[in-house]
Amino acid sequence: MNAPTFDANSLASLAERTAYEGWLLEEAYRIDDNLVVSPERDHVIFAPDLQLVKHFGYMAANFKLGDWRPGFLEACAPLVFGTAFKLLDMTLEWVLIENGRKATFRFEEKIKAVKDPALVFPPLLASRMWLRERLVALYEQLDPLRGTVIHDREFESVAGGLSVSSSRKGVVGPRVTITAEDLRNLADLFTRVRRYLLGDWQVDAFREKRMRFACDQLAGLHGIVSLGQQSPVFSPVRLYHVEAEPLVVDLDALRDAVRARHANQDAVFDLCLVTLHEGAMVDAMRLLWPQLQGATLTITGAERGALRVLVPADYER
Repeated sequence: MNAPTFDANSLASLAERTAYEGWLLEEAYRIDDNLVVSPERDHVIFAPDLQLVKHFGYMAANFKLGDWRPGFLEACAPLVFGTAFKLLDMTLEWVLIENGRKATFRFEEKIKAVKDPALVFPPLLASRMWLRERLVALYEQLDPLRGTVIHDREFESVAGGLSVSSSRKGVVGPRVTITAEDLRNLADLFTRVRRYLLGDWQVDAFREKRMRFACDQLAGLHGIVSLGQQSPVFSPVRLYHVEAEPLVVDLDALRDAVRARHANQDAVFDLCLVTLHEGAMVDAMRLLWPQLQGATLTITGAERGALRVLVPADYER
């Protein structure tokens, strides 16, 4: 068999086989790919000397009277856990089928198969060994717990989470705690992997960090060493800069200044660079995070046109 291409027909198969589980988890947790802060809304504003001018905090909330979700998540942790595992199971099973492997209902065989070094994974997973390893480890470690929840009674639903023991082949193992936050992270991670595989959502630096952070939060379940990922935050920045030709921005200093505003977080930001002449705004450019790597940023007059945006309506001296 030729190597799988994970083409449109293949992705349509994945979408169909995971439609219900994906919908339920997204709906129950209100999982979406939108940022709380718009990329066009400046969060941190710095003067030319990188002294803070303003730091805004934005929140998003969605309150609905009679909302079924809190009660559902509190009472139905076993269902949520089973649904999350099933989503992972069908995603990895899809990979096996695309590789020409024989379909089977035996989890031991599927777990062994997804560890095969010869297996070809879709680009999202092929290029991220850290993600693939942790998904496979979660598959292996959660499988006996899923079996208990589905077939036996060696579990309790506690505070929106689970306390469960493997009971495979009649042997009751040690108690494992899966908290409500663990369930949320499992649902969020598996849902994102599905959406990114399908191409419905696009991975960027911030969203990749979110997956890495979720993996770290689940280290107690998959058993693989932490990636050391701090909680990611998207924090658009505005920097006032004195007009010059060319413009040179000290990115190392700018990143340090942003980090100082977000202790114990991993800040990703876009930059609105506002140039000043005799105290008045004369120009504005917006640069995205991938353009803000390296020690310094140099912008010549010829490069400004492609970056130019409207100058901000508000001016903070």
